[in-house]
Amino acid sequence: NIAFEYENLGNFEQAIIYLKKSLEVNPENDAALYELAFCFELANKPEDSIKYYEDYLEKYPFSSAAWYNMGVSSNKLGLYEKAIDYYDYALAIDEDFSSAYFNKANALANLGKYNEAIEQYNHTFNYEIPEAVTYYYIGECYEKMEDVEKAIVNYQKAVKVDANFSDAVFNYKIAICAKLLDIKC
Repeated sequence: NIAFEYENLGNFEQAIIYLKKSLEVNPENDAALYELAFCFELANKPEDSIKYYEDYLEKYPFSSAAWYNMGVSSNKLGLYEKAIDYYDYALAIDEDFSSAYFNKANALANLGKYNEAIEQYNHTFNYEIPEAVTYYYIGECYEKMEDVEKAIVNYQKAVKVDANFSDAVFNYKIAICAKLLDIKC
């Protein structure tokens, strides 16, 4: 509770101190692990986050939440290959971990591995209700591979899920125009 009060005050470094203390008392508190990662992110301390989770995983190597948070911090630092490895560890522990599939897909897309990214995005649909953002990112992957028709299909799916998702609406219209004009996006 003290950590949450520090978060409310915008003092994320103090919140980190208290979240670490709470994890010393209850190291299996996944909610605290995620909150700690959130505070590390808002404090812009991805290196500190990685160091903390490395130490934590020495004691608790089967924590999918800790591996996932290592992936998030690595992704933030542009260490996409490492992030993918960490997401894979999280998925080896918990194969239903939809967010790990999603973030792994993001890292793959950042590496230009669009087909693999699409495959991972599609895995999320096995574990959660499809979200507009997922279809949008799939559309972006197809667009970057210059497959405008498949990009349009996925942008359209994103718009059907959330008609107010402005990025999807915008890209959908651009992709349709590109197809009509027979140009590359």
